[in-house]
Amino acid sequence: MTYVELIVVLSIFATMTSIVMFNYGDFQQKIYIRNLTSEIALKIVEAQKDAMSGKKPPQYTPPGWRPAYGVSFGSYAYLGASEGTMDMVYYADLDKNNDFSDGYCRLPPVNSAECMDMLTLTNGNRISNLEVFPNGLGTSVSVENLSITFERPYSRAVFASSYGGDPAFVEITIVSPNGISGKIRVHATGRIEI
Repeated sequence: MTYVELIVVLSIFATMTSIVMFNYGDFQQKIYIRNLTSEIALKIVEAQKDAMSGKKPPQYTPPGWRPAYGVSFGSYAYLGASEGTMDMVYYADLDKNNDFSDGYCRLPPVNSAECMDMLTLTNGNRISNLEVFPNGLGTSVSVENLSITFERPYSRAVFASSYGGDPAFVEITIVSPNGISGKIRVHATGRIEI
């Protein structure tokens, strides 16, 4: 009788272990996408904070002048970039055009003019969609590139994209190879949601 009970208990334990191990990969992907989404949202918040505080970039700027700061999503050429990747660039808007205008990003020791930092998505994760929502309506317009800029003394977000209008909010979608996704919504008022 004890051998039968032992075999039943071991089979139950083996079944539960296989179920847990099968779901572990999806759990890890969910955690990774959640962390990546939070990291991107924190970079947007950092741009907002740096703009409002009047942080001076390391590049030369005239005395008393404070640049706007922002993040830009798109395909940027940099050393070692693979074709078709979409990156996020954190930049100081030195030319005050509300957009990342360098077109490339080289980090130290050779900086481009506006580029302050860059995030390249790895492990097959990608930004699947950049959407602009005009007037807060439920319909959206997909865009190829998107810049979100904050200028002192306001916490409002200024959007630059191929859409050209003044949207109520934008949404950035990050997707893992398994199809697990995370979304960041940035409102024109400056509110940021995950």
